[in-house]
Amino acid sequence: QPLSGGTRRGYPLRPELAESVYYMSQATGDPTWLVAGKDMIRSVEQTCRVACGYASVKDIKTEHLHDAMPSFFLSELLKYLYLLFDETNFVREDQGGQYVFTTEAHPLPIRSDWHRLAAEMGFALPSQTSTLVRNAKAYREAKAERSTTQPSGRTRQSPPTNKGARADQRDRPLWGTASLLPE
Repeated sequence: QPLSGGTRRGYPLRPELAESVYYMSQATGDPTWLVAGKDMIRSVEQTCRVACGYASVKDIKTEHLHDAMPSFFLSELLKYLYLLFDETNFVREDQGGQYVFTTEAHPLPIRSDWHRLAAEMGFALPSQTSTLVRNAKAYREAKAERSTTQPSGRTRQSPPTNKGARADQRDRPLWGTASLLPE
């Protein structure tokens, strides 16, 4: 039964929100996304945990559970939440990982010569990366460059700006998916 706005009353343990939180954390480096992930874990533990695993929520108002745990709960939702907090996993860009995830959350390595191979196979490639990727990269770099320490020892962050991105970094794809995103 839909609530107002046409949404469903249940929560089938879908992974899309955890996936978005993971990507935003990687793109921005903002610890707010870790707090969001922690809240997601707490909510799933409090609401969906049962003796033999986790159950989908049949009705979010009554917290009545459905006797089912879809496979994507383990293979996707928990994987993104794990990766969000694991700072040493092989897919992290700062650990040297050059991977992109499939729609089923399987990591695929990015080949450094894929632009050349795609061109040889006749695929058209855009000349620049998407605005979304450039902005995320610029935000992360500007935040790192503008971080200053005040006398109290507290760290103050200046507002993000696109001007802080180095020219050689602006066109570098984030997670190798830039050519797949709309301009």
